Amino acid sequence: MAEANGLIQRITARVMEIVVRDAAQLLRDDERLHIAINLSTEDLKTQDAEQRLRRLSAEAGMGPRSLMVEITERGLIDPDKSRAVLLAVRASGFQVAIDDFGTGHSSLSYLATYDLDFLKIDKMFIDTLGTDAPTRLVTLHIIELARSLGLQMIAEGVENQTQCDILRQHGVQYAQGWLFARPMSIEQLSAFIDQHTAAARHDSEQAQPAGGFNGG
Repeated sequence: MAEANGLIQRITARVMEIVVRDAAQLLRDDERLHIAINLSTEDLKTQDAEQRLRRLSAEAGMGPRSLMVEITERGLIDPDKSRAVLLAVRASGFQVAIDDFGTGHSSLSYLATYDLDFLKIDKMFIDTLGTDAPTRLVTLHIIELARSLGLQMIAEGVENQTQCDILRQHGVQYAQGWLFARPMSIEQLSAFIDQHTAAARHDSEQAQPAGGFNGG
């Protein structure tokens, strides 16, 4: 509805402003983190979104790796315009992910046409892992396709350990879903990160003697 009424670019601009306002400090403090921002079909018709991303990240003192751009297959149906925009986005240092891969049409042609960094595997495929559903093989084919193209992968909607284990065994680098955390505020996210960073540091320190460290 926002696209049909010419409002989507204003919404995208506002989302970018809110991300910078609420998360800039968190992203500056830890360069491993990023926040993904979805761009619509209309956002890919002009250079406005790329220029706004560059300006806001510079003003906030964040590196471009702190923000990722996500686009759906529907946003790629006009390659003459959207390819130039995405090239500019990547040239500015921002990473680009294709979202909901496999749920639209001509997915393979999009991968051949565009320069991308990540492929996000839709939840409908992740749900088949660990089951007898014939479509589970499609999920594994998507993983192999991404690996052959040198794309990093993000699995969406991971809800149980079986799914997580299968994804890890097949080389999927990243995952998101309720197995790891529910939606939360920026303040809760900051506390969540601190908690897990401290736990990881403690586990590392505890593991050192078992790893053969010799203090001399």
